[in-house]
Parts: sequence; C-alpha cells; structure tokens
Amino acid sequence: MTVMVHPSPVFLENLEKIRVAGNNASINRKIEDFIRFKCHNPLERFNNSDRAFSADGVYGNLRLRKAHVSDDLSIIYSIRGDVPKHLQLLAVMSHSQLGTGTPSNIRRQQQVARRLSELLQIGR
Repeated sequence: MTVMVHPSPVFLENLEKIRVAGNNASINRKIEDFIRFKCHNPLERFNNSDRAFSADGVYGNLRLRKAHVSDDLSIIYSIRGDVPKHLQLLAVMSHSQLGTGTPSNIRRQQQVARRLSELLQIGR
C-alpha cells in the first residue's frame, strides 16, 4: 500500500524542539517507529494509545487521531484518502498543550482545534 507522509510545519517545529532539548532519544526513536509503522500499516494501531479523539469532544469533528510516544507526548495525525493513503502529521503535543490534561481546559482545546483545522487545510 502506498502511503504519502505530509509533516506539517508545526510537526517539524515540534521535532526540532524535542531534538534540541536533548535526552529524548527514546522519544525520537518512537516517532520514527510510528512513521515507519504507519507507512506499512496506516489503518492499524501503532500502540494501545493510538486512537481517534472522542467524537463528542472538541477534536472529534476534525477526525483526528493521536498516539502516545511517551507518557505525556502524543503525535496528532490524520489518515485520509484511499490510494494512496495520506498520513498528515500535524503536531507532537503534551496533554497540557492539547488542553486535555487534568483539569481539562476547554478554551485551550478550542484554540488548538482551530490551529489543527488550519493545518489540515494546508495539507490537502
């Protein structure tokens, strides 16, 4: 199956921040593993946390998915199209950045959802 990978500018920026922060070799490796896995199995779950956002939540109507690469960091992505599949890598974010931490922050979720929606439009 052909999978085209489209990293957003935000995703690339997030990767650079992780790289510069140092001591994140395991996170970098997990992100590389995720991309490699999705290129071969785009519809399969990468790990137990790889799932769609709740349909009734702020992110649900965007049809986004997330997969944890650490206890707190998740890859936010979308799979679109038939042949080829398009893997849109939108961001690497923490629960706090997404507004899904404890307590949740609905305003943060709305702000991030608007930004992710814009990134989805750019990637089409």
